[in-house]
Amino acid sequence: MVGDSNAEDVLQEVFISVYKSLPGFRGDSEFSTWLHRIALNACYAKLKKTPIDSLEHLDLPSSQNVHKNAERAQVRELIEQGLQTLPLEQREAFALREFSGLEYDAIAELLRCQLGTVKSRISRARNSLREYLSARGISP
Repeated sequence: MVGDSNAEDVLQEVFISVYKSLPGFRGDSEFSTWLHRIALNACYAKLKKTPIDSLEHLDLPSSQNVHKNAERAQVRELIEQGLQTLPLEQREAFALREFSGLEYDAIAELLRCQLGTVKSRISRARNSLREYLSARGISP
C-alpha cells in the first residue's frame, strides 16, 4: 500500500501507536482487527504525505518475453489509473480484499460498516475497473 521505501517508517509508526494505545484497548473487536486499523491509519497518514505514484511494489508474474513484460506494465499502469478513479470507499474495500486478502466480515469490522455495504463497494469497484479496462481495450 505504501511501497517498500516507506514500509519501515510506517511500521515504526504502528509500533508507537500500538504502544501508546494498548492501555485503551477495550476488546470490543478482535485484537487483530484493532491492530489492522492502526496499521491502515498509519498507511493513510503516510500516503497523505507521499501519494502513490505507481504500483511497482506489486509482484506480477515475470516473463522472459519482452513483449509480455511490456503488456503487463501497460496493464499495471491502467489498473493503477483505474483505481484512482474509484471513490475512496470503494478503493479501500477493494484493496483490502484483493491486495490484503481479507475476508468480507473482517473488512466490514475494519471499516466499521455493514457486511452488505462492503460487498456492494467491492462489487462496484470491480465493475468500474472492468469497464475502465474494457474501454481501454483490456479484457479482464
